[in-house]
Amino acid sequence: MGLYRFLFLTLVWAGMAFSPAAAIAAPRCSALFAQLEGLDFPIEIGGRNSSRAYLTAAHDKLIAEFEMPQLTKVLKIIRDTGLEALTPKQRKRIVKFRQQASFMRSIFQTSEKDHGSPREFAKFVRDFGVLKDLVLMNDSVGARDMAKQILRKYSELDFEALLKDAKPASRRSVSRYFLEVLNDTRVLMHKRDVTVDEMHDVRKNLRDVLRYLQIQNQVRQESLGNRGRIEDSPQIAYLKKINDDLGRICDEHAARILRNEITDETIVRFPQEIRSQIEYFLNNATVIVDGT
Repeated sequence: MGLYRFLFLTLVWAGMAFSPAAAIAAPRCSALFAQLEGLDFPIEIGGRNSSRAYLTAAHDKLIAEFEMPQLTKVLKIIRDTGLEALTPKQRKRIVKFRQQASFMRSIFQTSEKDHGSPREFAKFVRDFGVLKDLVLMNDSVGARDMAKQILRKYSELDFEALLKDAKPASRRSVSRYFLEVLNDTRVLMHKRDVTVDEMHDVRKNLRDVLRYLQIQNQVRQESLGNRGRIEDSPQIAYLKKINDDLGRICDEHAARILRNEITDETIVRFPQEIRSQIEYFLNNATVIVDGT
């Protein structure tokens, strides 16, 4: 009990240290803040049973939407003939599967005891992300090479068995994870300019929060018998917007890196409107441990 309250007070103190006055001083859209009045962002932490439920639900989602024969077929087309022979539907399949695999990786990071994905799966998600970027760039030569590597390196990867050795994280572990995520993001947002890699880290941190809230919302709705479309909460919708906006910028950065125009260490200006939205989130986020 004492530890959980200490963690909660630590986050509250950190939120106070991240001065709301400084955030308010930045130019902001009045319409945006009229919509946000009173909106807070509780990150509610359960125990190992909750972590197990989130891991299982994310894995079930991946397996339900993952069709290995179809994906292998698309990869072989890219390997053999490049991107020209792909249909628009097949291109979307590449992007969608990368999103689903990345979602599973995020839930491993938030809800598994060691806060990391199985090594081969993590490497697969990374490499598949490069392929996705090459497809979006319409780089047929690069995509052919990457598809060849993926087919060679991951042909034995068993998606059904991903949870075999997973150990659900405890309340203490998940609480510490999110405290670190929020505080690391605060440090980065104090910078006027950031590196390309640091902007990616901001997006990755907020995406971990977003996906945790999404899988939590899904599990709760399904426990109430809702098996249809899961409605987003205002908090999820808000973080989705930030993730989408940052995603477009990070995708452009990734494309420029692949073209050798910039590097991970190139300094870039953080867009002010997105910065203001992130600052609002950070100033209104709290980690709440179930039972305290």
